[in-house]
Amino acid sequence: MSEDSGTTWSTTTDILDTEAFCRHPPLATSDGWLLPIYRSLPDGNQFGHDYSQALHLDSHPKYLHWVVIPRSVGRVHGSLASSADKSCLIQFFRSRLADRLYRSVGNTDGTSWTEPMLTSLPNNNSSFQALGLSCGRLAIVFNRFDPLSEHPMLWGDARWPSTRWPLTMAFSEDDGETWPFIRDIHFSSGFTEDSNWHLNQRLEYPSIVEGPERVLHV
Repeated sequence: MSEDSGTTWSTTTDILDTEAFCRHPPLATSDGWLLPIYRSLPDGNQFGHDYSQALHLDSHPKYLHWVVIPRSVGRVHGSLASSADKSCLIQFFRSRLADRLYRSVGNTDGTSWTEPMLTSLPNNNSSFQALGLSCGRLAIVFNRFDPLSEHPMLWGDARWPSTRWPLTMAFSEDDGETWPFIRDIHFSSGFTEDSNWHLNQRLEYPSIVEGPERVLHV
């Protein structure tokens, strides 16, 4: 914890005494924090059995309890945002099947969540990040590579396409139900054709923040 805007810090303390992964930042709630985590399990094919939870923390922050995201096996890297009208929470997930990003809706305190459902945005089993903007829109930065044209695999397996580009921004005006505004912002090294495809640099694990005057930093 820091009480001087990050100049000095207290000693670290463990929030959990069990193993968990965290990729995205917590979301402030009325009485503390909500931290998206996922459990990476040794069973399953290449982490295909991983599942997600929402970890509730008080303002210290101290662990209070966690909620399992229903039917979230293979849905990880939860990224949180509030709906435009602040009536609910929205959470997006990476897919171990490398098919699409998934979306779940929760109540305002994050104690109840819907089953993650497919969005229209492709996901290559690589990370992404969502952000609720001050204007009420949602933004997501991700790799717009669609591996569904490759050989499909059965549920329970994990797929790991090596292509992690281009780097893309998408915007939604209805809390992530549709994404009509999509733009590629980086095409990597620009190599094409199968023989050169692997030469493209990976643009993986992006993050996004909103700065002054609504400027977005990726």
